[in-house]
Amino acid sequence: MLKKIVAIIAIFVCTAVAWAILGSTIFYRTYKTHSEAVKIDASRVAATLHIDYRQKGLLWFSTYKVDFHGAYTFQNPTAREEEFVFQLPFPAQQAVYDNVQLLLDDKPLAVMFSGSQAVARARLAAGAKSVLHAAYRSQGLDSWRYTFARENADGSRKEISQARDFHLLVKTDFSGFDFPDNSLSPTEKRQTANGWELEWNYQNLVSGFDIALKMPQKLQPGPLAGHFICCWLIWRIIFRFMRRS
Repeated sequence: MLKKIVAIIAIFVCTAVAWAILGSTIFYRTYKTHSEAVKIDASRVAATLHIDYRQKGLLWFSTYKVDFHGAYTFQNPTAREEEFVFQLPFPAQQAVYDNVQLLLDDKPLAVMFSGSQAVARARLAAGAKSVLHAAYRSQGLDSWRYTFARENADGSRKEISQARDFHLLVKTDFSGFDFPDNSLSPTEKRQTANGWELEWNYQNLVSGFDIALKMPQKLQPGPLAGHFICCWLIWRIIFRFMRRS
């Protein structure tokens, strides 16, 4: 009888210890797990810009449409299988995005939307190399920008970022664009039948600047008409004054 009681107590103790270990492991994984950003080994980015002027009253606005696609090569740097969280930040919250896609090695991922970004998850084997494809269609106003680093959570300025084996091709169906101050100019550009092809190629870029393109502006008839009327009134006053004198 005593042996049975000792055996039951021993089983209970061992079970309790096992559950305690399991519980502590779950607790540790839940509250102690940390995430680290993975370096991008290569970037192949393409954007096609179509100018689409809109008029409101007497004013013209330089709106445009954009087809964006990016392919980013990276590697699991650890010696174990890891879960990766992919985040695609959108350029602006007050905008429309169509056909948003995230694919890992050409396999579509389940995309969720959180705040101003698209999010997907996948597990990668130890040391595995993969390519993340990100694509969407959208529209914008006045300028288009490719940002290497996001602003800090407190809204302070962005830090200097690094881009290795980076290639960006921008195709336009218009001319007359400009490059804003404190932005990177293209390393190559070619004129086409209806616009331009602009390229930015870097082997190991370290910079705090973005790539940006300012859309061409239409001549505004409203301010022009107002300026003409003002000039006409001034000349009329001067003419009357000269006649009286």
